[in-house]
Amino acid sequence: MDIYFDYNATHPPIPQILEKNLQLYLKQFGNPSGISRFSQKSLARLEQNRKSISMSLQKFSGESLPYDAFNFTASGTEALYQLVYSFAQEEDWAVISQYEHPAFYAACEDRRLNVKLLDADKSGLINAENLKNKIEELLSENITPAFVSVIGASNETGVIQNAEEISSICRNYGIPFISDMIQAAGKIPFDTSFYDGFTLNGIKFGAGPGASSVFIRPPRAAKPLFRGGSQEDGRRAGTENILAISNFADALEYQIENMDEKNKRLFIIQEKIETFLEKECRAEIVGKNSKRIPGTTFAILPPCDMDIILISLDHNQIYISTGSSCKSKSRNPAKSLLAMGYSEDEALRAVRISAGIYSTEQEADIFIEKMRGGFARASGSA
Repeated sequence: MDIYFDYNATHPPIPQILEKNLQLYLKQFGNPSGISRFSQKSLARLEQNRKSISMSLQKFSGESLPYDAFNFTASGTEALYQLVYSFAQEEDWAVISQYEHPAFYAACEDRRLNVKLLDADKSGLINAENLKNKIEELLSENITPAFVSVIGASNETGVIQNAEEISSICRNYGIPFISDMIQAAGKIPFDTSFYDGFTLNGIKFGAGPGASSVFIRPPRAAKPLFRGGSQEDGRRAGTENILAISNFADALEYQIENMDEKNKRLFIIQEKIETFLEKECRAEIVGKNSKRIPGTTFAILPPCDMDIILISLDHNQIYISTGSSCKSKSRNPAKSLLAMGYSEDEALRAVRISAGIYSTEQEADIFIEKMRGGFARASGSA
């Protein structure tokens, strides 16, 4: 029996959604950009999916989101790049957190932005006074930041930021507030009215790969990263992946509809796993006292042989990670942990357990049993 506790890397596909949309696609596969009636049916479906995403997110904020402000991309990385490029010109300044996904930093670097980093600490949260000070430092030099960006919920620690407070500060200074909401969407409620722009990624909530989205509040619009076609109202050249987009819209709706029941169960699983890690493994739960995504645990283990633990779990068909899926193979320390004040050695002993909609308490019990044995061997206490 496989036990999958790596939801933050890739959410398992939701079978009934993918199967339904595949059958629809096999019958209606027309190019949405075509002029035939067959193609126009695909275009209508594309726009209905865009509207569905907007309606799903309105449940938490009540604001009427313009559905045509959602621009489809092929991946979360592309979405983050488009978000950055749409709000900033080359050589602009930006104020950003040290908890962002590596793709976001890469986008800022490739856009040649000047970056002022916000302070980080072991809470995993942004300090409001520090944000004000960083903005005022730039304003005192006659520099207005192109944007402030703080990830909505960390893909590693699961810590959820106080978006209302951050948004209030940014709007007081007239600076756009944008956010990577990829790890938050479908997992926690979030009020879209706080953001001037944000990103979503279907692979994180069960839609499978191939469809992500950038929301940019009008009158600003997404800027294309490449040219060669007029799709997405000229905002992204390339044929829209109608199958992946349909999965995206349906999976987001499904997650939001089932969020309350799912999160009650995930809180129990999270508490059970963290109690074991703290008491028996003497682990430190990163961001423990901050509000976090239900089911996400980022723990720093005491000195031990990490390879023994990871190999032992993998041998028992239990799958976790050591952090962001974009860096996990390299076994490099998480930069966010270093910024928070942890040593490189501590950061290399971090493990992430992330549960989701299909996770059960029984799976948590099996994980604890196998982790107990693996940790005993890795720490020399077996």
